[in-house]
Amino acid sequence: MSLRLSPRRGRGLALAILVAAAAAVGLAIALPLQGTIEARRETVQSQLKLLAAYRRAEAQRPVVEAELKALKTAQAATAGLIDGATPPLAAARLQTEMKKIVEAHGGEIRSVQNLPPALVEGFETIELRYDITLPMKALGPVVYEVESHTPYLFIDGVDIHAPEALASDQPAAQEPKLGIRWDVRAYRRAETP
Repeated sequence: MSLRLSPRRGRGLALAILVAAAAAVGLAIALPLQGTIEARRETVQSQLKLLAAYRRAEAQRPVVEAELKALKTAQAATAGLIDGATPPLAAARLQTEMKKIVEAHGGEIRSVQNLPPALVEGFETIELRYDITLPMKALGPVVYEVESHTPYLFIDGVDIHAPEALASDQPAAQEPKLGIRWDVRAYRRAETP
């Protein structure tokens, strides 16, 4: 059986098939393209949000720099405080500083005892009791160096033992050594609870 169409209907059917084929090709191209366009739109929106966040951060820069400057000024004002996140770490720093001073002047640290830290007007005391031997002529320079040291160190409870009279069989070149016991104190900023 053959189906005959009038020329007008045949053209209409051919046109409908052509439109359907064009629509199918258009959809095959448009759908992936639409997905790509949507992905790029989301990327642009994300980048615009990041740009806005960067601009807000940049606007805060003068405020942050002013705060940093204030912190540095405050830190410089407390330069005399000993570093240390905890009292034991600050005590270790104090021991290191004292060892350098004493040994630089020919002395020897015989023992060190940590004294308990105490709170004084928002600061914590770090105090160590030293037993040292020191050449007699080095006492003045050591005391001066300790008292003028940064971070600030304070000497307290000084007990000095001079040697008994020099024996005649000792060479004159050997300088007598003093036995010294003193407490050395430094301060650190108290931890806020």
